[in-house]
Amino acid sequence: MSYATTSRRIPVFAALAAIACTAALAGPRPLAIQPAQVITSPAPATYQNLGYDSLAVDGDWALMTANSPSGVDWQYDNQALLYRYVNGQWIFDRLLVSDLIGSYNDYTWPFVAMSNGLAAVSFHPLHMYRRSGATWTEIAHPFTAGNGSRERIDGPLQWDGSTLAALVGRCWSNPDYWGALYATHNPADDSWTTPVYVSANDPCNLAPSLIAKSGNTLAVSGFTNDFEQEPDQVRVFRNGAGGWQQVFKVPSSGEGVAARDPEVFVAQWYDEGIEVHRSDSTLGVIDRLVTPDAAASIYPAVRIAVTATHVFAINKGRIDVFGKNTDGKYEHVAALLGNDHWSPGWTLAVNGRRVLVHAHSTDNFSNTAVLAYELPVDLATPPLQQHTFESGNANGWTPTAGSQFSVVQQFGNRFYRQTSLAGDARAVLNDSDWNDATITADIRPTGFNGSDRWVGLATRYANASNFYYVTLRSSGTIQLRRVLNGAITTLATQPLAVTAGKKYRVTLQTVGATQQVYLDGRQVLSARDAALQRGRVALASFRASVDFDNVIVQPSLRFTIYDFDSANCSIYDGPEWTLTGPGSWTCDSKGTTTRYLIQSSVAGDARAISGTATDDQVTQARARATAFAAPSGSQERWFGLATRYRDPANFYYLSVRSSNQVSLRRVVNGSITVLGSTALNVAPGTWYRLRLEAVGAELRAYVNDNLVLQARDTVLPTGKSGAVTFKTAAEYTGFRTYQP
Repeated sequence: MSYATTSRRIPVFAALAAIACTAALAGPRPLAIQPAQVITSPAPATYQNLGYDSLAVDGDWALMTANSPSGVDWQYDNQALLYRYVNGQWIFDRLLVSDLIGSYNDYTWPFVAMSNGLAAVSFHPLHMYRRSGATWTEIAHPFTAGNGSRERIDGPLQWDGSTLAALVGRCWSNPDYWGALYATHNPADDSWTTPVYVSANDPCNLAPSLIAKSGNTLAVSGFTNDFEQEPDQVRVFRNGAGGWQQVFKVPSSGEGVAARDPEVFVAQWYDEGIEVHRSDSTLGVIDRLVTPDAAASIYPAVRIAVTATHVFAINKGRIDVFGKNTDGKYEHVAALLGNDHWSPGWTLAVNGRRVLVHAHSTDNFSNTAVLAYELPVDLATPPLQQHTFESGNANGWTPTAGSQFSVVQQFGNRFYRQTSLAGDARAVLNDSDWNDATITADIRPTGFNGSDRWVGLATRYANASNFYYVTLRSSGTIQLRRVLNGAITTLATQPLAVTAGKKYRVTLQTVGATQQVYLDGRQVLSARDAALQRGRVALASFRASVDFDNVIVQPSLRFTIYDFDSANCSIYDGPEWTLTGPGSWTCDSKGTTTRYLIQSSVAGDARAISGTATDDQVTQARARATAFAAPSGSQERWFGLATRYRDPANFYYLSVRSSNQVSLRRVVNGSITVLGSTALNVAPGTWYRLRLEAVGAELRAYVNDNLVLQARDTVLPTGKSGAVTFKTAAEYTGFRTYQP
């Protein structure tokens, strides 16, 4: 339920009455996947940096690099450790090969690669092994060039079927040309084709880093040796009638590159994500792989791996997985997460449904391990659910004994009310029996029977004696708790003035061992606990009456798309912001700890758009007009928020208007449609808390935490968000957008 600021009925489109209270909403949500095993270094304890330099997996076998410093400068003992998958666990099999690097000039980046029973280890010299059963035998190969040769293997390797490609050249030790060398193995007699050398004839303006080969496409990423001359970049080559030719080069964020002929995947910064290029005659960027929170981080993908169907990228301490939809565009379908003590770090390897990822300890960054994942056959997640109770019922929710839940209508809206003050009250969502879940709701406590009473949300609710829950307590705190076999444990707490009659937007997210609580879109509590593994979500209270509304439930992650308070305090037309119209946008703290997004022009339309284009999104901020332009005929002046913004001619927006109205509108191909309006006393200098939600077909507009307008519209399914004004100078604080 939401409460209007006037006595006017909140407009609700007639079609809304026909909507079921539970709506399965379109749009993918990434499946959260936990590691199946943590692999640590075997004895002896002198093995260090397990998997840091390179990993490889081929069916039931895996290789992991490690090293042991000798105590002498530039002298390391590099190791390739062989593992075997037995009875659902990766078991250390043996040390396959080691190599003492005796000097700087002899150093080679230790790299391993496996495919179809062959294993290559790029110590110097390179070692090649063939498997027969459980026996690995070293075999001859043509990658034998030594120091001083342009064909000396310098680390990174990649199998392309039975073809091994490797980086060659010594750019970082002497002025030589760099390139790639590849040859194909014949399993019938262990023979090899004559190695082919591919080079850009670049005298080391670029220090090559990683190689990616697939069919007739070959790409090399590298770091620049002179930023003023050329940036970090990826060089792309194509094999055609005239042999191998460089077809283009593209700036990149550094190393992340992969290939699946004719596609090339290049990691970029900010919300540019991973660019998908074509290396054939249709050259150009054909897609971008982005996550909902891409704009909230400056971290690029440090490694990219591809299979026949998916793309994997290490990014921001997790592995993002992308797959193509029916339109041939990539979508974020899964996120491989760390656990209590380990966070994905630097390298990864994928083979079938098995994924290995280097990880570092969250307690000690120098401690390393390898996280092993087993992907499910189907990466689809159950659809997000939104419960607005506008149908007049609460289908899908089961109240527990003693609870007094019912759907109530007031001021033209419906909500789910719990009136019992006698004891525990729960309403459990039947179709939510998951390992991971996120539940968000508008919570309005209406009465407390005694001290330290509470209202809240629950996840992994197995029964009345086992669940996680967040509580807003009349004693003045917000707490994250666990009930295990009836025993209560407080996991995290913060002060919070909890007042009857006030509305709070609360989220409880349980993913793996991580429990997180968000209040009004910002994280306020976090804890690590894995005592409970599975259960449903629930609405809850203890000796308190409460109204629940706009409940959103999903078995996946919640993403902050953009948070102005934690971003750079600068506004310019670039990767983070798209500025249109004659506005004048700045960021200023005004000598306080608060950041103000300021638009000072009253000349016309002004739009500052940020974040990543998504389907579902919530945008909120405190905003005020500092000046309205002089009246001009019947033209209104206004400020507000935009959602699902595609361009200046296509977006939804909530506007606070000089005519003492608040209006929810749609712009399509430049044509404005009013979806709803209601009265609001508007005065320059007065702050208003604004929130605009677009979830599925539902648009909901809030002012000062009260739902004032709602509509149903499907014309604009995706887009970005931002701050918008018309002939109004305005200020915004606490601007943020998140995917519910």
